[in-house]
Amino acid sequence: MQGALNVCVVWDGKDLVAALPLHRRGAWLHATANDHSPAYRPLARDAAALRCLVAAIVQTRSPIEARAIPADEATCSNLMAATEDRGSLSILEPDQISPLTEITGTFEQYRDERRAKWREIERRGHKMAREHDVCLTVIDEPEGPEPGLTEGLALEAAGWKGRKGTAILCDERATVFYRELASRFHAGGELRFSALRIDGRLAAFDLALLHKRRYYLLKTAFDEGHRTLAPGLALRRAVIEQSFEMGLEAHEFLGPDLAWKRLFATGARPHAVWRSYPRSALPSLRYAYRRHARPRLKETYLRARRA
Repeated sequence: MQGALNVCVVWDGKDLVAALPLHRRGAWLHATANDHSPAYRPLARDAAALRCLVAAIVQTRSPIEARAIPADEATCSNLMAATEDRGSLSILEPDQISPLTEITGTFEQYRDERRAKWREIERRGHKMAREHDVCLTVIDEPEGPEPGLTEGLALEAAGWKGRKGTAILCDERATVFYRELASRFHAGGELRFSALRIDGRLAAFDLALLHKRRYYLLKTAFDEGHRTLAPGLALRRAVIEQSFEMGLEAHEFLGPDLAWKRLFATGARPHAVWRSYPRSALPSLRYAYRRHARPRLKETYLRARRA
């Protein structure tokens, strides 16, 4: 992440009541978030603290862009209202949708609803069990973040992410970040690994957090040499079954909407991009483009493609 860090905070006496970290790139203030940030939002004690926070940011007279704002929370409406209170222009646009599985009822009921979708997954799982020695370790609290994390990251780097250069081990800063994250959450008792081994070798792996009875999937990987057995999907089925047995509230997939996630999801968590523009010539033109011209141009483009 490039640009100078700008952290806005609000105090009520000695109490910190709101905070929002941003970074500056040129004239813009951006969220301190990237592809590894599943969600981003201001931290505020209440709506009044949030309004004070936004008022302070708007006074900088800088345009603001914050992605991955959870769109199903009051945060969005409060952001819009607080921005408009200060005379700025504000817009919310759809961002990524993150699937999730709400853990309600029994696993048998949940499975019955997906019987048709899971027929091939379960057929391959039975084949795997017949022909190989299979070992599952699901939602396990490790004694330490190593060596499980090292083994899991190596599995990710051995696949297509490694070939594309997007695996964690391909980026030294990302590697340091995830190792520190694993260490900190392990110290708090919230780090979880899930693993599927075939004939003693790691074939699928989850790096996850268990927080307030929710399983947050940070990273997952599978051995492409066993692709025909679908070890990643077999692990996902086992993780969700164990989530039911543990009485968790939900399995949060995080990240973008993908076809394999929809095989297991019962719902989704929408996110939005929040942009704020000061009322001056160039920012107002940019606002008008995004608010009025861009949607019409997109609609025209889509109609042309369908024609």
